Amino acid sequence: MAAGVTLSNIGIVPAVSKLTGGALDISVIPGASILSQTSVAFAVSPSTMPRDQHLTMSSPLLADVNINQGVSIAAAFTLPADCGQDFFCKVVKKLLGADIELNLLATLTTASDLYMRAVVGTPVTLADGIVMQDVGFEIEVGTTNNAIGITGSLEFETPPVILRGGIGVSQSGGYLRMSSEGMWNEAFGLDFLAIGDIIFELSITPEPTVIASLEFGGRAIIGYQNNPSATTIEGSAYIGVNKIDPRQNYCSGSISVLTVPAILRAFGQTFQLPSFLEEIGFPDGASISFSAIEQTLPNGVTIPQGFFFSGTLQILFFSVSADIKLDSTSLYAKVTVSSFDIGNGLIQISGSGSETGPILKVDISWIPMHAELLIDGSVTVLGITASTTISMDASRTYFYIEGSFLGMFSASLEIEASYGSLKEAVFSATGTFKNDLFSTLRDKVEGALDKLVKEANEALDGARSDVSKAHEDCDAARGPFNDAQADVDSAQRDFDNAVADLEGAKRDLDNEKRKFDDAVADLNEKQRSCQFRDCAWYDAICHAENAGLALCQAGLEIAKGTVEATKHTLDVAKLAVSGAQVVVDNSRWTLDAAKGVLEGTKVTVHATCDVGVYAAEGTLIAVRETHEFGIKVAERAINGVLGGVLDIREMGFSVTVAVAETGSFEGWMKVSFFGDDPVTMDIAIKIFSIEDMVTAICDVVKDIVGA
Repeated sequence: MAAGVTLSNIGIVPAVSKLTGGALDISVIPGASILSQTSVAFAVSPSTMPRDQHLTMSSPLLADVNINQGVSIAAAFTLPADCGQDFFCKVVKKLLGADIELNLLATLTTASDLYMRAVVGTPVTLADGIVMQDVGFEIEVGTTNNAIGITGSLEFETPPVILRGGIGVSQSGGYLRMSSEGMWNEAFGLDFLAIGDIIFELSITPEPTVIASLEFGGRAIIGYQNNPSATTIEGSAYIGVNKIDPRQNYCSGSISVLTVPAILRAFGQTFQLPSFLEEIGFPDGASISFSAIEQTLPNGVTIPQGFFFSGTLQILFFSVSADIKLDSTSLYAKVTVSSFDIGNGLIQISGSGSETGPILKVDISWIPMHAELLIDGSVTVLGITASTTISMDASRTYFYIEGSFLGMFSASLEIEASYGSLKEAVFSATGTFKNDLFSTLRDKVEGALDKLVKEANEALDGARSDVSKAHEDCDAARGPFNDAQADVDSAQRDFDNAVADLEGAKRDLDNEKRKFDDAVADLNEKQRSCQFRDCAWYDAICHAENAGLALCQAGLEIAKGTVEATKHTLDVAKLAVSGAQVVVDNSRWTLDAAKGVLEGTKVTVHATCDVGVYAAEGTLIAVRETHEFGIKVAERAINGVLGGVLDIREMGFSVTVAVAETGSFEGWMKVSFFGDDPVTMDIAIKIFSIEDMVTAICDVVKDIVGA
């Protein structure tokens, strides 16, 4: 790249006067009037830009010259129509003509290296089809060479070639320099040969007389250019040897193609060759160059500093392409090789295209220190095949790849290994999965949780229904039990009343028996006291006493009547007791029968209420315990929707490639449960067993809900 400015048709004399405020008047200098019609171009370039490159300067003054590194100045002078009193101007116009143009080129490469050339730019026709121009002199002043000489050029119409040349002397002796631009087709009358861009330079030292330097070379086209069936071969070769300054030595060569079939095609021939001959050579051509310093040849060909090689060598089915650059500060090589494996065969390296192998790029510099190997190609690892660049430096081997991990889920991987043997290196894989694994896990986890919730709800509904049915059956069983209990209570009351009546009758009987016993005792007493005595007929006292017993007998009769009366009452009491006993016995039978019915209803109530309800409620408790996970998940679901249970933000891993190849390894994920803040947790990644990952995540959810 270069940048500059062009000033056209300026008058240097008035410009100097104006810039100095009239203090400096150079019009009095002989030939100063020549400077009144001047064009100047100024350019600065950080590198050499030969004129044969596609990038050229827009200024006409610089378009046809080699722009060297540094500062370049070009100027063009034309004679004024009126020289006035300028005698020098008049002499130049008289000798060279009024229409001539003088050109000046100066290049300052460094503070001490200067090249300057002054020529007459006006073309002069020497003969029909031959024009001479740019005749003048050149001066070179620098640290390695000082020279002065005459230069010029001849332009031929047929062939369309420009010959440039120069002769002069330098600090080491004399030199002769010639070069050509353009191609001479059918050179020397040979219709299969075209040559051009030729250079030749010879330097000779006077004492002793030896050739100090020699440069020659050119470009050639071999083959029939006018034959449609022919494909020409282009090549170039340049060489320079300098005994005085070995840094000036160089060589350069290139050829567009070099195979036996290509040579035959250049002459329009298509012989049937053995296959091995068709597959040997440089099918894409080759180029090579070497120079200790960057050089630009007179015809614009550039020889870069260092050693360069570029080409593709094909031998049978094997081919190697290489681009190599070596200079005083660095080594760069770009080589295309056949496919190969690294990392104990776990990583395959091939070309980005189906017909090429991977490209190895070696980049080494020692000013500053730097060493790196890049491999551009298609990498196959962990089921992913993608184009990438593998970089190797002093510490590690590294590359990045994206694709379908083990053919299952999308992932991005960083593969690296510590510096060592690529063939045996243990590579680690650090990767993150994409949304397809996240969505798969989320759907399966939520599906599993949804199933648990549905099963829990169904089991709970069934258990609750069984409890309700058990309570209904218990209520139904309690009706007969309550009726039987009422009958028992009623029979018990009747029995109790009968027993009370019996006890009352027995008390009455006892009372009547006491009365009867008292009457009998009184009767017996009276009978003893009213007993008549057997009296003699003369025993008046005895007969008086028996007469006195008449009243006693009357009382005795009354006592007998009392005994009979109490006996009747006693018999009635006995009948009452017997009747009461019958009532008691009947009441007891009724009570026992009611109790028997009650006991029967108790069995039914126990079976339906105690056993049935307890069993149903126990089943409900067991269902709650069995389906605790599903129940608590349902309680934690956001707005009752299970879709908010799981939100996986990131998932990644860092393991060796060999372990990753198994599809089962430890990793991590950043996840949010039930809309809470995301957390980072460890997880066992099992690419080929997603259900195990789902189970593990469900276990985490189980811990979160406290199930």
